[in-house]
Amino acid sequence: MAAVSLLRRPFLYDRYLFVTVDLLRHRRKLDDRDYVGLASALTRMRRKHGFFLTAWVFLPDHWHAIIYPPYPLSISRVFQSVKVSSTIAINVSRREAGELWQIRFFDRALRSVKEYMEKVEYIHLNPVRRGLVMCAEEWIWSSVHEYAGRTGEEQEKRCGLRAVFQVSPSKGGGGAYAENRNHVDPGAGLCVVRPSGLASNFPKHARPPTRTGACKFSSGDRAVFGG
Repeated sequence: MAAVSLLRRPFLYDRYLFVTVDLLRHRRKLDDRDYVGLASALTRMRRKHGFFLTAWVFLPDHWHAIIYPPYPLSISRVFQSVKVSSTIAINVSRREAGELWQIRFFDRALRSVKEYMEKVEYIHLNPVRRGLVMCAEEWIWSSVHEYAGRTGEEQEKRCGLRAVFQVSPSKGGGGAYAENRNHVDPGAGLCVVRPSGLASNFPKHARPPTRTGACKFSSGDRAVFGG
C-alpha cells in the first residue's frame, strides 16, 4: 500500500515515486476544462522547480504520476506547489473557491525496473478500467501517447502537458526541460532508453528503467531504485 504523505519516510527525493492525488469528495468531478488547468499548473511548477515527470494520467476524481524530484527538491515540496497552483487555476475557471484536493497524497518509491513498468502500465490503463474509454490511446489526458510514439511537442500542443525525462537547470534555480531526443550526448552524461517504444534521455545518476526487467543495475541504479 502506498505511504501517506504526512508520515515520515526514509527518502523524499532522488527516487522515482508513484503518486496519487485525490479530489475532495464534496467538490464537483473534474472535466476537460479542469484538466487544462491541472496540466498548466504541472507545467509551470515543473519549469520552476525542475522535477522529472515520466508518466501521468488525469481522471475525474484523482490523478496519478511518476515523479523524480532531484535533491534537494522533495516530493512534498513538489505537491505543495502543484496543489496550490492547480487549485487557483481550476477555481478561477469554475468561479468557485475553497480547497480542491485532499490534504494527504499517496506515494510509493519504485524499487525496480519491473515495478516501474508495472506502474506505467497501471497509469495508462486506468481510464480503461474506469470505463471512460475502450482503449488507453482514446484518453487524451495521459502520457500513453508519448509512450506510443507521439513527440513531446505534439503532446503539449494537444493537452498542455508532456512527459519530461531530463531537466537542465536554469538561472534562478528553475528548470529548462529537454526531452524526447533520439541521440546520446556523452558530454552531457545522458543515455537513451526506450520505455514502451519512446526514445528519451535521462541523466546517468537518475537513469530510468528500460522495457526489460533483466537489465543490470549500476551502483547509481541501486541508489535510485533502493536496491
